[in-house]
Amino acid sequence: MRLRGRVGSLLEVGTGFHPELTGRENIYLNGAILGMRRHEIGQKFDQIVQFAEVEQFLDTPVKRYSSGMYVRLAFAVAAHLEPEILIVDEVLAVGDMGFQRKCMARMHDVGRSGCTVLFVSHNMPAIESLCDRAVLLDGGRVVGDGPVKDMIREYHRTVLAPQEGDGVALADRHGPTRRQKVYQAATLLDEHGEPTNFIPLGGQFHLRLDLDAAQPLDPVDMTIGIDDTLGQRLLSLLPPRRNPVVSRLDGAARIELRVERFPLAPGEYWIKLGMDCAGVEIDEIERVLHFSVTDADAFGEGHGIHRGVCVAPSQWTCRPLAAAPVEPTHA
Repeated sequence: MRLRGRVGSLLEVGTGFHPELTGRENIYLNGAILGMRRHEIGQKFDQIVQFAEVEQFLDTPVKRYSSGMYVRLAFAVAAHLEPEILIVDEVLAVGDMGFQRKCMARMHDVGRSGCTVLFVSHNMPAIESLCDRAVLLDGGRVVGDGPVKDMIREYHRTVLAPQEGDGVALADRHGPTRRQKVYQAATLLDEHGEPTNFIPLGGQFHLRLDLDAAQPLDPVDMTIGIDDTLGQRLLSLLPPRRNPVVSRLDGAARIELRVERFPLAPGEYWIKLGMDCAGVEIDEIERVLHFSVTDADAFGEGHGIHRGVCVAPSQWTCRPLAAAPVEPTHA
């Protein structure tokens, strides 16, 4: 490896902090360990303190700090290095949400200043926000090198690949709500029809269900529930009640369910299956399939900050309003 320029690293925030020293003293100590000269630390001292938001406790020994205060101060010192090459390893997930946004903004500023940043992380939105090139590693070996979006897509395919083969077998699942074991298997499929455990934001939700009714069931009502990790129902998918294809079952059958633009925001979800016949519950299975919704440019208009449960396309317009006429003044 050949290095040209001053190298700084954010590998383990807080390295070199002494618990008996105050926050003020540790700023100088930590800065020196990271390669900053004393006059550099002095010039940036106020910026570091303001960034860390610990002004009130600057002369308190850091052993009295909460873990969040400790990490914020350590990151603030490291973030104000001015190297030509900066190596960052999974340290941006510190503090609360507000401080994390501040960390991300600081890293953007560092990158725009002309510094070369080598950023190692499993946080895909952070990588996509900060980087213009990505290298995918597996077991210490390079398995991909290219545009960020392509490497993130490949990472998701690798890490979130289904572990159950072609689907989840349900025939052997037991429970008091399974009066008849109609559901036999469930498989979540990607856009190519291959088993998957993740859906990009706004992508297609494609669920395949294998059924087997030992006796004719008519009429049948099926419910596909999407729950969060706490078991709270977020979305229900129901077949058309008057569709004879899915309202009557007799023997083995396969059902394909598609939602072209899945509306749930990035997160972790579970699929629950339910079935009634003539108003009587005959088969219900909790936590059938676990899947993730990953961040993506869902509507071709760039990424946003997704809060809440759902994300929906919307149309925005803006037009200038005519300025109000100015009344003439008289002397």
